Amino acid sequence: MRNTDGDVMNGKDSLVADEKELNKIKQGTYADILFIMLPFMAILLQTLWAGEAKSILLGPELSIAASILTGLSVSKFFQGLVADKSLGIYKERVVLIISTTLFLILIPSLILTMKLTTATEPPEIVAFVQPALLIVAMSLYISAISIIRAREDDDESESETTVKDDVEKGIFPVEMLKSKDEPETKEKIL
Repeated sequence: MRNTDGDVMNGKDSLVADEKELNKIKQGTYADILFIMLPFMAILLQTLWAGEAKSILLGPELSIAASILTGLSVSKFFQGLVADKSLGIYKERVVLIISTTLFLILIPSLILTMKLTTATEPPEIVAFVQPALLIVAMSLYISAISIIRAREDDDESESETTVKDDVEKGIFPVEMLKSKDEPETKEKIL
């Protein structure tokens, strides 16, 4: 593996770089989740202010948040399946993950959302099911982002290496970038 200066990195430097990249991915993913949860936090604070803490777990808000995160997770899994040709050999697994996600998280979340918006006395089990669905949806979103980012980073490092090799070999079509009016001079690209 090479660092930005083109020097070969040893195993320890590579692990540090991988760990830093993983931390960046985690921070970005958690920021996404916090941004998604922001409106629900406002609803939570309003509900607590009104003194109706029990209605937080029995209201539809947690199911709505789980539905949003699950939908984003499915989108990321599809993005990974379509964008990365090497995942083609695992497409059955990815489709199974997507189907399971839809069946076990998205559809129950949507059904709970519909039922809870009209229910006067929801069953108490909902207070346990909704937070569980939300936690699973968050975990799935984190997993989906990690998988997609890891594949994108692999593709970027491969394409960077290819471009650098092409430039060094002199087969990069720089002439195509020049306008027709410019005189043709061969410059060495460093």
